[in-house]
Amino acid sequence: MASSNKKISWVHIFFLIAGLLLVIYYLLTEGVPSVSGGKNFFESVAGVIEFVAAIVIIIIVIGFYCYYLFSPDASVGATKALAPALLVFTLFGTYSMELGNDTANRIITSLADVCFTLIVLCGFTFIFLRKKVLGTIFAWACLVYAIFVGVSYLALMIMAAIDGSFDVKFLFSTMCLFFALGLMFAGGYRICRSKAWTD
Repeated sequence: MASSNKKISWVHIFFLIAGLLLVIYYLLTEGVPSVSGGKNFFESVAGVIEFVAAIVIIIIVIGFYCYYLFSPDASVGATKALAPALLVFTLFGTYSMELGNDTANRIITSLADVCFTLIVLCGFTFIFLRKKVLGTIFAWACLVYAIFVGVSYLALMIMAAIDGSFDVKFLFSTMCLFFALGLMFAGGYRICRSKAWTD
């Protein structure tokens, strides 16, 4: 029983770290919001509204994550700790790549969309229904999507090296997404393999 509790606690940690990485990914890809000026009054007002909306989104995302991070174990179990990571991934976790071949882009993007949909649907359903089959599908979809992100970035990095350009921020953001997916896979896999089906 102690070993089962240890596995669940590791799952909890995996999911919380995945959530933190996805929050960092969001901040790196979206950037820190700033007020943009405009040529006239209406453009200035639009810039202020966009700034306020971006600040509210950041507060909601970070606040939602912090709730699950600092809540007592009695109220937030390992399975529910997946919620903040899954929410941020659903809103901002899409990853696309552009290869020189349009047909290859369409095939890869279609497969990635299937995995993304499986992660979102099976992940949220797994949190509420806690069916092992949903958790297993979720875990393997995370792994496939992580492989997609890794291979896509390697292809883009090779093209960037040929062009002589390299984006450090893009590297870190991609690493955050890749490792977050890997941790969600590890957490989902471990919790579905656990014999003790409790948080």
